[in-house]
Parts: sequence; C-alpha cells; structure tokens
Amino acid sequence: MRAIFFLLIIAGSFTLAGCGGKKDNVPLTPDPSFSVNVMPVPPNWPRERVDWPSNEEHKVVQKGIYEKYDKPDFIRYVYTFDARFVTSEEMQQWRHMVGKRPEPLVEWVFLDEEKVYRFDGKKEPVDRELEDKLRVICMEGDPQKVTNVAVHPEEDMEKEIWFYYTSGNEYHFIEDRKVSERKVSAGMPGSSLMRGDPKKY
Repeated sequence: MRAIFFLLIIAGSFTLAGCGGKKDNVPLTPDPSFSVNVMPVPPNWPRERVDWPSNEEHKVVQKGIYEKYDKPDFIRYVYTFDARFVTSEEMQQWRHMVGKRPEPLVEWVFLDEEKVYRFDGKKEPVDRELEDKLRVICMEGDPQKVTNVAVHPEEDMEKEIWFYYTSGNEYHFIEDRKVSERKVSAGMPGSSLMRGDPKKY
C-alpha cells in the first residue's frame, strides 16, 4: 500500500492530476508541475469512496474537522520525519529519500483562517498557525529556483530566496520566516517545467 501511494505521486500523478481527480475512482494526487507537497482541493471534494482514509478511526477524525470547518483549501503531504518540503527529484527517488516516513502524514490547510491541521493518527489533529513557506507554496507551487546568501558575512545566518519563473515573483526568508517579496520579472506562464534541482528547502 505504501509503495502504491508513492508510485501514484511520482508516476500516476503526471497523468491523473490533469483530470483533477474528477473520476469517482481516481484518488487525488499532487500535480508535480505545480507541487509535489500540496494540492488544491477541487469543488467535488470529498468523495465518500475515495477521499476519506480507509482507517475508520482516522476517517472519523477527519470528518469531525470537515463538519466543523468545511473543506480545506489545500491538502499537504508530509513525507519526512523532519517535515521538510521535498523536491520532485526526491519524489522520483522516493525509495532513497532521506528521513522518509513509512506513510506520509496528511495536513489540511485553511488559507483565510491561517490554520493548518495535521492528522497523525491521534484522536485529535494537531493544529498550528499557517507558516510563510507553506502559504507561498500554496499560492505559487514548489519553488523553481532556490538560492542561499549570507545575511552578514560575520554572522552564521542565511537568507533563502525562492524565485518563480512562472510569475516572476521572488520571496526572501530568514529562519523560515518571509522577510520580503518582490516582482523581478514579468513572468513566463506555462514555464512550470523549468524547475531545476533546488537546494534543500
């Protein structure tokens, strides 16, 4: 089951995501041309047979949050124990992914409420405030170019810069918090496949 899940994402998602999971028997999977970490929740979600966990206890927990807050804007998969955002290259080599969980955790992202709910098998989900990097990925997709520059040569602190060819937008982070953003070019719509092999993020 675990192998099937990862294969759906690294292989099947390249074709299934194009239909947005609209068929009743097609599970939602991330679209790698946008993000391997998050996926927008479509209007026809949730589908009873496909979109809820097979584990009955987990299903009850998720349905409880759905009944209370309605459906999320995005669903995120947490693939690793350190909860980092992985790259498409890592997904293609998922068997060798460093720190990979036996099964990914699921998070629901609510943009307007700025809330994230993580379902980790407990009776109650773990909630937290929506962090800056996750918000940007939901809006723009996985970063298409990542650069790290020293903030001050004498200090052990770096600024992480995410650039998106598609929109021309650039985001600056220090210690995972967004400190600035700017538009540096007009953007090139349709250039999502220009993603390189960014540094760890």
